[in-house]
Amino acid sequence: MGTLSAAAAPARRYFATGLSLINRRRGTYALLTALYVAPALLAALLAVMIAEPNIWQQALLYLLRSITVVLGTLAVMVMVSFHAQGREIGIARASWLGLHWVFRYLWTNAHTSLIFWVPTTALLWLHARQGEVVPLEGGFQPLADGIWWIIIGVLALAIHTRTMLAPFLAVHGDLPGTLATTESWRLGGRSFRTCLSTLVLASAPIAIPLSIAGGGLLLTLPSAQRAFFLIALPDLTWAAIQLIRPLLIPAVYALYKDLWEKEAAGRTAGDVLATTPKLARPLLALTRPLPHFGRWE
Repeated sequence: MGTLSAAAAPARRYFATGLSLINRRRGTYALLTALYVAPALLAALLAVMIAEPNIWQQALLYLLRSITVVLGTLAVMVMVSFHAQGREIGIARASWLGLHWVFRYLWTNAHTSLIFWVPTTALLWLHARQGEVVPLEGGFQPLADGIWWIIIGVLALAIHTRTMLAPFLAVHGDLPGTLATTESWRLGGRSFRTCLSTLVLASAPIAIPLSIAGGGLLLTLPSAQRAFFLIALPDLTWAAIQLIRPLLIPAVYALYKDLWEKEAAGRTAGDVLATTPKLARPLLALTRPLPHFGRWE
């Protein structure tokens, strides 16, 4: 209990720091959120209306989703960084500067997605195989399914916590995606409880009511409407994540600044490279010649 309380105290501080940052500019963050939620909502509507999209419609859906998923994240990150430094920035410029970091962000996400999905997919496969090969009779299979989903959920949350800082290290810390991922894994492991507490505390105010509303719709909608809702659900989920970002990103930015400034103090680029796993170094060599579009700071 004492360890959890010790982790929750800095998490509350990071969350409060993030809240104070956005409270001074509530209108700007509300407009930014609405702007980047809209493409995902439009994609959800089109997914319901178009049963079999052609190649151009698929391209449009991909573009709309990418605007919310990628640029929506980066625009909030840029704006938070400026405001944390006491500098003002508009939505248009934050979005433009966010574009500079799309490739770095995607490359970093390629690392974290691999780390996340390999073990998660393995557990999902094992769960399916257990149901097929060794089905349990009576009420034991639903119980086993519940245990499986708890294990999968805990694993997914733990991995996400360990890799949560990677985009911040890549964009704000200007580290290559491979270094950003390995440093995030190291920092996230060393301060796991604080990272987890910050993630949960900053996500909960939006995530909990939206999850309850979504679950309620799935349980209460007539079957026809429920089918449409399930088609739209992936895009609605991205819209919900964008709603969470204005609370989550400022809190995690404060966490990142605290952890990384302490870690980087007295370290050189050579020190960072020396701590990089040997298997990851070829990736650094592979991406080193690629163009770097520069920092905004």
